[in-house]
Amino acid sequence: MNQKVLELKREGVVINITRSTLLDVLEHAVAASAPSVTAGQFAQVGGIQYSYDWSQPAGERIQSAVILNNDGTVNDVLVANGSLVGNAEDTIKVVTLGFLADGGDGYPLGEGTYQSRLDLMDAFTDDGQFTFADKGTEQDAFAEYMAAMFSETPFSEEETPASEDLRIQNLNERSELIFDEPVDPLLRLYDASFDREADSQGLAYWVEKNASESLGDIANSFINSSEFNSQHGNLDNSEFVELMYANVLERASDAAGKEYWLNELDGGAERGAVMIGFTESEESMLLLG
Repeated sequence: MNQKVLELKREGVVINITRSTLLDVLEHAVAASAPSVTAGQFAQVGGIQYSYDWSQPAGERIQSAVILNNDGTVNDVLVANGSLVGNAEDTIKVVTLGFLADGGDGYPLGEGTYQSRLDLMDAFTDDGQFTFADKGTEQDAFAEYMAAMFSETPFSEEETPASEDLRIQNLNERSELIFDEPVDPLLRLYDASFDREADSQGLAYWVEKNASESLGDIANSFINSSEFNSQHGNLDNSEFVELMYANVLERASDAAGKEYWLNELDGGAERGAVMIGFTESEESMLLLG
């Protein structure tokens, strides 16, 4: 924050917006970005991490986005591979400025875009540690935060070039590092196991697990889940292989292929490994385009 920004007495608000609206907000934040251009609408964010590609059309630039826990782990996957994850109408609580909540800087907010709104200047009763600015304003929040986090050890992180930015990653300046491991194989496991798209918080859980567990172990966890058992029951090997053909390859089994996979299972291969054999196969990749 520079001095001119801090001189503006802007109130904070808490609003509940849908997941699709949050994606629209992020898209607007980078819509005017271009080489050597950082538009005034470019967002300053916390608690979220995302990547964007300004070579894509405005409105299609966000490639990945995750909502973070306080410790930096992933709480919720909002966007993967440029597509919204989860129910578009589910709501997320966001803290922002009243100016932006009212649609300032062209943001797609304002009356009718949020389910509820709490104006913090009206809601706060405790003055906190500092009183030089009205409680519930951006200036007061910044001062209280700095006192709580850096009163003994001063904030000393240096500004990084775009090629090293982690919170907002410009894919024209650096490779993406939102996910430690590729997320596509996890998305394919949802299809293979449940014939559905990933839910946002479930995917977030497996994104974290994917950093320390093999994809085969995760596939076995899907197969042993209550959802899998509720949906498919106690499958024998033949039924399991048929399910993989139906869910992953979207066709009936061929005799030679089915015999191959049954021999693998009879030889001690885990079902998770067989599932991955289907999801990562050349035929599966061709279907996905």
